[in-house]
Amino acid sequence: KTMIDATPNECGRDVEALRQAKALLQSSGVSNVHLVQLDLTRPLARACYDAVLALECLVEIPDDDAALGQMVQVLRPGGLLLSHIPERYWRPVLPGSATIWRHEVRHGYLEREVKEKMKHAGAEVTAVARTTRGTVAVAQEIRDRCKGRSLKVQAALYPLMLGAVWLERLGATWGPARAMLVEARRR
Repeated sequence: KTMIDATPNECGRDVEALRQAKALLQSSGVSNVHLVQLDLTRPLARACYDAVLALECLVEIPDDDAALGQMVQVLRPGGLLLSHIPERYWRPVLPGSATIWRHEVRHGYLEREVKEKMKHAGAEVTAVARTTRGTVAVAQEIRDRCKGRSLKVQAALYPLMLGAVWLERLGATWGPARAMLVEARRR
């Protein structure tokens, strides 16, 4: 059985996301995923998971050190922590795009900071891949501008996102990376 942990915040935006995710799982017939609302900065279970994904969330958690510590603690020895993290100096590509990362409390990280934080949490960084260069960044910024529009408009943007990822993988992109994918293993 797989468990996905979601960290709520004070204003309830994650409570709604959790409700929507539960509804999507139920309507899709997925029964082996259990969604729970937890505070990742407080003690969780110990050494019971093979993998933890932390996708674009660390910049939104005020006590990121405590959260990373808990994410590592729930991993079995050798367990995998994958985290997608905005780079410290990222900037939007298109004029008028948001200059902050959603609900950020800090504007990204430097690679050396992430490695130090992982080490302090009890994990060893095994790989860092730079991601989200110009092609993907433009697609994301367009997608972000169209949130709240009709499902038809949002569905029309989906191929743009897929194409942007495909082009970036082929190297058809430009500019500095705006994020990094960090792979770490619990010691």
